[in-house]
Amino acid sequence: MDQLISYFDQCRGFASHHLNPEAFTAAAAVAGAAVVAGVLISVIGAKLAKTAFTVVMTLVGVGASSSLAYLIPDAPWVAYLLGAVAGAVLGFLLFRLWVGGVAAGVFAVAAMAYAGHAQFLPALDRIDGSALAVGQDGSAAFAVPTPTEQQAFQKMSVGELTDRFWNEIKLQDPAAPGRLRNFGIVAGVVGLGIGLLLSRLTLIVCTSLVGTGLLVCGLFYLGQAFWPEVIEQLSPHGRYLALVAASFFVFSAVLQSRLTHKAKNAGAAAPPKAIPV
Repeated sequence: MDQLISYFDQCRGFASHHLNPEAFTAAAAVAGAAVVAGVLISVIGAKLAKTAFTVVMTLVGVGASSSLAYLIPDAPWVAYLLGAVAGAVLGFLLFRLWVGGVAAGVFAVAAMAYAGHAQFLPALDRIDGSALAVGQDGSAAFAVPTPTEQQAFQKMSVGELTDRFWNEIKLQDPAAPGRLRNFGIVAGVVGLGIGLLLSRLTLIVCTSLVGTGLLVCGLFYLGQAFWPEVIEQLSPHGRYLALVAASFFVFSAVLQSRLTHKAKNAGAAAPPKAIPV
């Protein structure tokens, strides 16, 4: 956990140096929203997932039907109604497939992060040290970029930063991108299979994991941005912080398991009462 805190601090410093200040300032609001979303997803994510997915698919159906409304100029609402019904039905029927897709994404990201974490931060360090040149005698020499180059370097877009990051990964290990992609594909296929076979369990684990991740990352970011002295004091106790995060994950999984179990049993018919003779 100590290493994780160091990684997070380094990533935050890298982003604050290279991304546009406006985007970095807005990230504080995103971190706050991540904390709120993390708590909600950790508590009621699995219970409301099917309803939320059905509502989203209903809205998608309404949006898709807008392109067909001109076929019924006198009653365009009919097209919207049909689109809403079709979207709701598809959302209800395809929910298990969606759970499998979510599991595939979570498994793939986790596998790629685990397989490539040792290469990611060195790549960020090399981007930060890209102004360091090598002299004719093999010694290190600093090359001062022009003001235009400095401005372009400090205000890279997310896409440009991503491309440069992957280029650094390829320079360090040309086979790394392919290896990480293969890890992600294999883990995604495994996650898809588990999600299709054990949809309820998978949904509980994924929502608990995603909710805990959002909560932890949001709190760390806000702490680094507004209370850095608190984060510095907590850094030596990384193991305890990891234990707190793991405990919250377990609490979330158990709570959602009970909530979804009650919701599942709520629709079951009550057993008939015995009639006294």
